[in-house]
Amino acid sequence: FICGGSGCAVCKHTGWVEIGGAGMVDPSVLENCKIDSEKYTGFAFGMGLERMAMLKYRINDIRLMSENDFRFLKQFENN
Repeated sequence: FICGGSGCAVCKHTGWVEIGGAGMVDPSVLENCKIDSEKYTGFAFGMGLERMAMLKYRINDIRLMSENDFRFLKQFENN
């Protein structure tokens, strides 16, 4: 997604919005699951449904998605 070239608050003025995140699992997480972090590593990834909705509905602040404000949420009831 390119927001129009000059950037915006959603993309932190880069022109791009990340909708999928990924990274390495911290070794302590593996150790807490009784997995030998010297032998194994982990890779985590996921899709941000909120970010995709932000792009579709032109929402400029992701925090609105989790505030449970019925005035905000009501506009999506028929979509």
